[in-house]
Amino acid sequence: MNEGGVEQISERAPRSKPWGGVAVIACLVSLGVWGGIWGLIPQVRWGELSVTQLSYGVLASLLVWWARAARLWALGACSWMTALRVVAVHGGLLRVTPMRLGELSLPYLLQRWAQVPMTQSSALLIWIRISELITLCVAVSLCLAGVYFAPSEPNPALAHPALVLVIATLCVGLLTLVLSHARRWISSLCLALDHAGQRSGRRELSALSERLRSGQRALPELTRQRGALLLGISGLIFTAQLLLFWSVLSACGASIDLSGLTLGSAITHIGGVLPLPTIGNVGSHELSWTAGFMWVGVTQPLALLSAILSQIFTLSLALLWWAVSYFLPLPSKECEGRSVVE
Repeated sequence: MNEGGVEQISERAPRSKPWGGVAVIACLVSLGVWGGIWGLIPQVRWGELSVTQLSYGVLASLLVWWARAARLWALGACSWMTALRVVAVHGGLLRVTPMRLGELSLPYLLQRWAQVPMTQSSALLIWIRISELITLCVAVSLCLAGVYFAPSEPNPALAHPALVLVIATLCVGLLTLVLSHARRWISSLCLALDHAGQRSGRRELSALSERLRSGQRALPELTRQRGALLLGISGLIFTAQLLLFWSVLSACGASIDLSGLTLGSAITHIGGVLPLPTIGNVGSHELSWTAGFMWVGVTQPLALLSAILSQIFTLSLALLWWAVSYFLPLPSKECEGRSVVE
């Protein structure tokens, strides 16, 4: 009797899920990070911030929203209005979820509002992130090349960028190869797994190979035209983000040239995408922003002040576009459901 009761209770007991613990840890870490920063906020002279510069930042953030939506629309994922809502909700969730779990919302939203299969939208998200990495590496390479070959005396912090320039250039080539020949690489890996599974007799390798082939069939076919379009729009988004970061720095009274702005922004982007146990990118954004722009010559007080302002400013805009997107009309479901692969 007792043993059977124990078995029945154990069978009906729900499985423990880690998401609640992750959310609690993220809140505690975020509060701990902001505990040290919060004491600096009353010291900020808000009245001295340039409203004109911040207005440029609002326009730049709006351009980033529209360009990201145009990227989804141009790749055939969904209609224009649906893309605007998907991008706004996805961007808002990225800012309020721990460990960048908001990334998972893009395939779900495309499936819900545009009837795009989850496998195709997930593969499309990978293409988008790879194109953004390529754009980032190209921008860093061009800036470092300009600094390295400039006839004038460069910034002391960037006096010897040759090694970083070589690494950035290699990253561009590697990511471009991955983007343009992903199907070929996956096919070669599947053949190698099949061969290893036959020789060793391990079924796990064959099962892994079959899963990779399923994912390969879901990958969108990227022609040269689509690849160029993807990289071009990603470059436009990066440029708009540079304008947004410049508006925040200028509003705080910082003066910075284009190369310093690009390199500082690159470090900020890299720090912001780390899957740390915090709400959104709280902590990682401020740290990477301060370190990146101090590296290119911005003073510590201005770098820290602009880091705090940028977190508040960009978070407010992300939530604003999220709210505005729900007033946009969505097309009927019959007009959606287009495949990304054409």
